[in-house]
Amino acid sequence: MKKKLIIVVVLLLIIAAVYAFFKQQQSVGSDNSLTLFGNIDICDNNILLLTNQFISPLSVIAPDIYKFHIIDTVNVNGYHCINLAFEPRNKSDFAFGGHLYITNDNRYAVVEVLMRINKGMNLNFVKNLQIMQEFRYFDHKVWALSKDQTIVD
Repeated sequence: MKKKLIIVVVLLLIIAAVYAFFKQQQSVGSDNSLTLFGNIDICDNNILLLTNQFISPLSVIAPDIYKFHIIDTVNVNGYHCINLAFEPRNKSDFAFGGHLYITNDNRYAVVEVLMRINKGMNLNFVKNLQIMQEFRYFDHKVWALSKDQTIVD
């Protein structure tokens, strides 16, 4: 009797976790598709990936989490940009390594971001995860996401 009760409780916990996961994915996805990746917005403080919260390189606490280095000035999609490299201060943090390409003018807008997880990070059987996003200046009014690519191995 006690063994059956434990099995029922475990099954209810699993069902509740699966329901919560799918409910969250439906509310995050723009097309109600069930994926492991919500909308990745680098302007948010936290980025939810594979049920883990990562600190964005543009977060208000990013200087505490990341080391930043100016690499060079380059031309990206017709914009004169600063190549700003970043890496986590602590390799075990849920943080990214990569490059931000920021306009070298008074706007300091993000034109492109290339991010990846650390190779040694234990992330649910994921060996490699890369994110590439490009932004465009539309109608001389607003910067918006124009290309979004996520690669998982």
